[in-house]
Amino acid sequence: MALIDCSGKPVVRGQQVGRVGGEGTVHEAVSHPGHVLKIYHEPADSAKASKLEHMKRQATPEILSFAAWPRHLVWDQNKKSVVGFIMPKVQGLEIHQIYSFKERMSYFPQVRWDFLIQVAINCAQALQDIHRLGVVIGDINEGNILVKNNATISLIDCDSFQAIHANGYAWTCDVGIAHWTPPELQSAPTFRGVVRTVNHDRFGLALLVFHLLFMARHPFSGSRASREDVALEKAIARFDYFYSSVAVSRGLRPPPHSLAVGAMPSGLPALFERAFHSGSERAGARPAPSEWVLALSELAKSLVVCRADKAHRYPGNLAACPWCAIHAQGGPNFFVSGEAIPASHVTGGIWQRIEAAVLPPLRFIGVDAMPKIACTPAAVPQSSEQSNDLFYNGFWVIGFAVLLLLFGAWPLSILLLVAAVIMMSRGPNIQTHAPHRRSLTNSLNDKKTQRQRAVEGLSQLHNKKSSELASMRAALKTKYERLINLSRERSEELRKLEADKQQAQLRAFLDTKFIAKAAISGIGPSLQATLRAHGVETALDVIGRMQVPGIGPVKLRALLDWRAYCTTKFRFDPSKPVPQSEINGIMRKYGDLQQQLEAQLKGGPGQLQSVVTAYRQAEAAQVQAIANLHQQCCQLEVDLTKVPTW
Repeated sequence: MALIDCSGKPVVRGQQVGRVGGEGTVHEAVSHPGHVLKIYHEPADSAKASKLEHMKRQATPEILSFAAWPRHLVWDQNKKSVVGFIMPKVQGLEIHQIYSFKERMSYFPQVRWDFLIQVAINCAQALQDIHRLGVVIGDINEGNILVKNNATISLIDCDSFQAIHANGYAWTCDVGIAHWTPPELQSAPTFRGVVRTVNHDRFGLALLVFHLLFMARHPFSGSRASREDVALEKAIARFDYFYSSVAVSRGLRPPPHSLAVGAMPSGLPALFERAFHSGSERAGARPAPSEWVLALSELAKSLVVCRADKAHRYPGNLAACPWCAIHAQGGPNFFVSGEAIPASHVTGGIWQRIEAAVLPPLRFIGVDAMPKIACTPAAVPQSSEQSNDLFYNGFWVIGFAVLLLLFGAWPLSILLLVAAVIMMSRGPNIQTHAPHRRSLTNSLNDKKTQRQRAVEGLSQLHNKKSSELASMRAALKTKYERLINLSRERSEELRKLEADKQQAQLRAFLDTKFIAKAAISGIGPSLQATLRAHGVETALDVIGRMQVPGIGPVKLRALLDWRAYCTTKFRFDPSKPVPQSEINGIMRKYGDLQQQLEAQLKGGPGQLQSVVTAYRQAEAAQVQAIANLHQQCCQLEVDLTKVPTW
């Protein structure tokens, strides 16, 4: 069939581009370089034709730079029917091939998190430009956004967007995908005639951003404390946002190995709450594209490079890399460097620094070894005048008693002597010196006890920190010895892989069979999204026991049967080498391990030194306390020597 554009110029179509769509097919536009041609299966009706004409008039250079927007209507040779339209040629991978971990490893293995953030920013900016035209996409989903290797995006299927004429007439978007549909539209029996709003598009944008930042996780999919089996569409309708600040109180938990929303700078969690919580259905409630651009740009500026794995980027507000934490807990390494494993930079010198971190010798072995300190004795308290008079009067009584004894009055003499002793005992020694001596003695004993405890406490602190250092050093030695033998360990695993080449080829084969591309009974797009949110993307991920919402015994059996079917298609070829993906997996594993061990060993001397520093600080305080107590003991001992004993 001969085709012409609106100016009567012949339109020459070339080879088909992509798969056959629901409405038509796309071909190269040989007559219009840089453009492609969409031919409908059936000629467009008057409403469709008028919509295309309206959109053609709306086109701006900015829109045409990223959207497959209608530029020219294509007619049959008699110009009686619109049979299609010409649009700019756009290229790229569907966006799910970027945020899906397994697909990204196949198509864009070098992509980092900062790349995904930039894609999210570009999505928000594109939606902002679309909305400025008064157009609503309506059916935002993972199939109508393409991503190029420079993180720029393109929009396709633009002829399905909702457009509104100046007179108020709406050409509605009559299609939609359940797991991309906002809660308030989940109950709609059909989208035909439903006028979408900017707020509906904002739900789709928030979902795109979430998928990109959280490795294809779906915000409405996770684990339920109630073990209730809720379909993804129903979870969306119920506003079951699994990453919410109140999710735990509602019995909702994200899937294992998920990045925490709390890891984001403060602005982003609040935007997700506004996008997915009850109340977001109100007009204008969800974040505008400009808000996402601002928050995501701030996130991009905050990123730092992980010391343990240079492929990891994470928010600078975090104390540690969350991607490393996920990998350490048994999750996938979502970002890999793809570089050859460098030779270890950890040498014997690092171990010498580790061994050099030791505590100083114990300062005090025992109190007996502590030298006496010369002290000036304190003044002895003066006895009272009354006690002195009584004491001296006792002398006179003794003299009188002796005189009586010479005259033979010995009974009276004895009585007087007893009275004299009593008088003198009530003098300074009893009333002043003896109490002072007791007080000094008690204080001295108390200070000696405190000094002894302080010395013992210092010894205990020294023993405790010595044990802590020994334990840390032993753990570091284990890591050091493993790092030295890591290449041998890696070679052994590669040797075993070669010996088990058939299983390696089978695993690599199954990992190329994507659930999203298969026709599995009962596993539609929503369940595919749920599986992907739980890290199940390929036949290799399908196992006998999977805790995935919506996957009961029947659907699990269908998945296992599909995996078994995929296995029957596998053919072992002993002449082929071990699949590079398997080798890469082992190389990544040991590369990650080497980086972790090196980082831990490089940080070892600092960690050990921090223990030594902490001990020195505690020791200085304790030594000062012991010195003060010893000074007080020496002073009290000197003071005691100066107190009269009579």
